[in-house]
Amino acid sequence: MKRAAALVLALLLGGCAYYNGMYHTDRAAGRALKAEREGRTLEANGLWGEVSVRAESVLVRHPHAGFADRARVLQGQSLARLGQCERALLPLEEAADARDAAVATRARRLAGECYERLGDYAGAIRAFGRLAESPDARERAYGRFALGRTLSHEGRFDEAVAALERSEHPRAVAERAAALAGAGRVGEAVAVAESLLAAQHPLVRDTLMPWDSLVARVRRHDTTAGQRLLADAVADTAIAPAIRGELLIADGSTGSRPIPHAASAASPRRGHSAGPGIR
Repeated sequence: MKRAAALVLALLLGGCAYYNGMYHTDRAAGRALKAEREGRTLEANGLWGEVSVRAESVLVRHPHAGFADRARVLQGQSLARLGQCERALLPLEEAADARDAAVATRARRLAGECYERLGDYAGAIRAFGRLAESPDARERAYGRFALGRTLSHEGRFDEAVAALERSEHPRAVAERAAALAGAGRVGEAVAVAESLLAAQHPLVRDTLMPWDSLVARVRRHDTTAGQRLLADAVADTAIAPAIRGELLIADGSTGSRPIPHAASAASPRRGHSAGPGIR
């Protein structure tokens, strides 16, 4: 009887700990995300500060509780949002081995993004490599995309292409074109890029489309092909004017001149089939 009463008391105390700790931490994180979505940056930062303090308090009091890894993820997320990735990585790396697959997945993604922000591509590759095997299809696709992107930053282009070919993330095709160019597979890279342009693919309008690295890598291996791709990109009004301007400025700094648009008649353009380049 006494053992049963003690068990009930322990469960009640555990429930109180969750309610008083994690419940309020979760709520503060939800309010911070809402403030971010609505553009209330200062309020969001204040709320993320609250999340960090609350999560740390939970971990000090209940470091081995079932919800401790969730608290670590929230602590890491809040610190990352506040621009403190160095501090965020410790709790995120601990939570990356959580038994709860969803918690581990979230920790790996946040850790990878922090490593990438810090310029630690080896760390990012490690974190995104684990994320790339997530049981969650969406996170797995993102992990493979981010893994390919960071491998490209390290100059490991063949590995990057392999990772990006396995990703169904919508931005993977553009990164794949840039990785192909880096690997010296210029014909394939240009085919993908020109297919995107010809099909007026939404990625063409995406400000995160890596036009700069794509053009530079193509030109590194084949100057003529690079200039033709540059001319096509600059002539495409679907691409943001700022990006086209940056391409022209970068081109001017190399001392080269774009081939006139008419000179790239061999490239597929509007009204032509996008061909097999897009996947």
